[in-house]
Amino acid sequence: MNSATLLLLLGVVVAVGMVLLNYGLTYSKAVYDAFANSPGDPATLREDPVERTWMLQSAVWTSIFALSIIAVMAYLYYLAKEEFK
Repeated sequence: MNSATLLLLLGVVVAVGMVLLNYGLTYSKAVYDAFANSPGDPATLREDPVERTWMLQSAVWTSIFALSIIAVMAYLYYLAKEEFK
C-alpha cells in the first residue's frame, strides 16, 4: 500500500467519522451529553423548529465538507498514480 492509497483511506475514514458524529449528536443521548455543555435531551433537536433547521443545516454542511475531503484525497490519489506511472 503506497502513501496515496493510505491518504485516500484516511480521508474516507475522517469523512465517515464526521458524518457518524453528526448522526450521534442528533440521535444518541450519550453522545449528546458528552459534547453538550449540560446534559439534555437530543429529542429537543428534532422537536424545536429552530433546532431542527440547525440540525438539517449542520448535516448538509458536514456532508459537503466530508465529500470535499474525499474529493481532494481522490484527486491526490490520481495525481500520485500519474506521477509514478
